[in-house]
Amino acid sequence: MKIVFNFKTVLIAIILIAIPGLIGYQPFLPKLVQTILIYSRLLLFGLYILFFLRNELNFKLLLLFLFYISILFAINPPSDLNYYGLVFLSVFSSLLYFKLGTHLINSDANHSYFKYLIFGINIFNISTLLVYYLLGTGYINATNFFEIAGKDNIELFRFSIGNPIEIPLLITALLYASIKLLPSTKNHMFSLSLNLIVTILSQSRIMVIVTVLMFLRELFRSQLKYKVQAVIIILACLPFLIYQFGDIVLSLFDRLSGNDAGSINGRRMLLQIFLDHINVLNLSFGNGLTSTLDLIKKQIGVYRTIESVLIQLIYELGILGTFLFVGNLFISKKKIHLPDIFDFVILLMYAQMFLFLPIFTLMPFSFFIFGICTKQYTINNKLMVITNMSRNKLEND
Repeated sequence: MKIVFNFKTVLIAIILIAIPGLIGYQPFLPKLVQTILIYSRLLLFGLYILFFLRNELNFKLLLLFLFYISILFAINPPSDLNYYGLVFLSVFSSLLYFKLGTHLINSDANHSYFKYLIFGINIFNISTLLVYYLLGTGYINATNFFEIAGKDNIELFRFSIGNPIEIPLLITALLYASIKLLPSTKNHMFSLSLNLIVTILSQSRIMVIVTVLMFLRELFRSQLKYKVQAVIIILACLPFLIYQFGDIVLSLFDRLSGNDAGSINGRRMLLQIFLDHINVLNLSFGNGLTSTLDLIKKQIGVYRTIESVLIQLIYELGILGTFLFVGNLFISKKKIHLPDIFDFVILLMYAQMFLFLPIFTLMPFSFFIFGICTKQYTINNKLMVITNMSRNKLEND
């Protein structure tokens, strides 16, 4: 489907090109602008999705989930109401973004718009490499640069614009979904190569594996001329990469082999706190949103997350609430949307999201991608699932 240029097309193109930059550079924006962006995408756009998909959502299940959260709020009031609001909006918006993704992949929407998102991702990744070079050579003062984003520590060794776990996941997920949505005849070796280098800089272990798999998948299914181009580019860049990123690559190998524990020790401590304070009652019904932060503050004196969406959901919403959350993700009105269990790339992204990241305000973008990478089934009320409605193009990818 070709794009007809008009005001709407130009506006969509500008928004899609800007999304990667707004995601990555958000910490460097003024606080007021950050607040506007956060509430715009969580609240305003969430409400728009709620209205836009009103005929597809399972409102009974959605209202049951909201009622359950309300009961927990009444029983265990949060210590920080403002942060509670952000966590609640992040969780609720994630459900809605997921539904938007399932709608998009199963509708006749014009997917060619996503070429602008890839263009925006390329711009963001190039800017990341440029900033890294300018910081490393001293053209930009590293201390002043990181102070803008409110960071005390200067991290050129494990470098990322924004959080080195969140940003590689989000940017890579957006690139992955865009490639799946665009015609398979398009070649994306340049975008994947660029994203691979930027992800290596971040040393995010799971995402490096994901980007390598994405690169190899595209390489093997590309035409011969693109394979040759990719090999030439890699061979041409290899001396520079070894010189510029040699120490980073060696560190990454250590992290992948388990010789460098990285943040594992800290996560192990947080997991132990969770295990020490779990019982049958709160395991079943939860303690309310943000209760993990109150627990950790009580134990170590720091108000921080438990660094795992899955553990956070189980402790805060209980098994019952977590099942309601998952049910709202996968069950729509007379349809079920399930992950493609044979897509190893998207399964690794699920693992990164649920096991190694807390609930955060950019989380809905990940769930949007998860929604795109699903298979749709129609429900027969008398029997079970009877019809696979996934798009043929996804089956062929």
